Amino acid sequence: MPFVVAAALKTAQGSSTVSLVTISTLVAPLMASIGLDGEMGRLLCVMAIGAGAMTVSHANDSYFWVVTQFSRMVAQPCVPDGGHGVRGDRGDPVHLAD
Repeated sequence: MPFVVAAALKTAQGSSTVSLVTISTLVAPLMASIGLDGEMGRLLCVMAIGAGAMTVSHANDSYFWVVTQFSRMVAQPCVPDGGHGVRGDRGDPVHLAD
């Protein structure tokens, strides 16, 4: 359950940090009722939340920009596509160039 909820929240709103903190706060009181109140259960829950929060990468997530910088991808403005493109920090549409 923690993995699925963390993945759903990350997919819906885009930030790994917000997903981690929110799901940890929601799951903590439920640990005993879902059978994860032991030491190993807590460890598995932390790992599941962490993995769920890393499922989908959005341009508004800081991890997305870390990956683009370390892999030397360049974010450049592109032609607007009717509002379906990724928006940069100035609101301009961007795409990742080769």
